Amino acid sequence: MIVFHKFSETSEEPEPAEIKARTVDAKQAGSDDTNRDAVAGGKQQAEALEEEIEEARQREHLERTASTLRHKLRKDEESRYAENLRIMHENVLLLTEINILRKDFQASKIRTQRLLGAVKRSDIDMRADSVLALEDAVKEFRADSRKPPCLKC
Repeated sequence: MIVFHKFSETSEEPEPAEIKARTVDAKQAGSDDTNRDAVAGGKQQAEALEEEIEEARQREHLERTASTLRHKLRKDEESRYAENLRIMHENVLLLTEINILRKDFQASKIRTQRLLGAVKRSDIDMRADSVLALEDAVKEFRADSRKPPCLKC
């Protein structure tokens, strides 16, 4: 039967080697057939010591398990912390890049508006020049149409 007992790291429990030595002494004392009461008492003492050995073994196993779990938890926390730092650094870089792109976009937008304004102004200037040239051509035509036809031409 396995029995788990509460334990603490500062417990005054005997070491397993000590318990084994007591078990061997109790078994030797139990092997003496001269006194049946002593044999029965020795067997009970041996069983009690075997229980102590089992408890010590369980305690050692639980302490090793707890130590291993603490170590794994510490490693996991370190890994998670490093991963969070990496993600935060990456986010900072991405935000910086976004801000640069946003400024570039605004500058491009302003540049596009200026260019469109210049194109509209030049287009208007080109139209005005065309209108003036057409008006001059019309005036010339009218002037030519008022003159009598030239017979020599």
